Amino acid sequence: MEDGSESGDFWYAYHAYHNNGLLPSVFSEMSVKERGILMAFIDIKLDAEDKMSKKIKSKH
Repeated sequence: MEDGSESGDFWYAYHAYHNNGLLPSVFSEMSVKERGILMAFIDIKLDAEDKMSKKIKSKH
């Protein structure tokens, strides 16, 4: 855990569960490629939500 990658995996596992109902045990059993794809989708979704939030705040 020296490089912090394990804590990053926990962060993504949390978001995978919270947003999609994917159990952390299932997330941890995924291949590196599958986890990477899921992580990319989570990043894209969070970026889109952040942009939308900023857009709404700028209109008010």
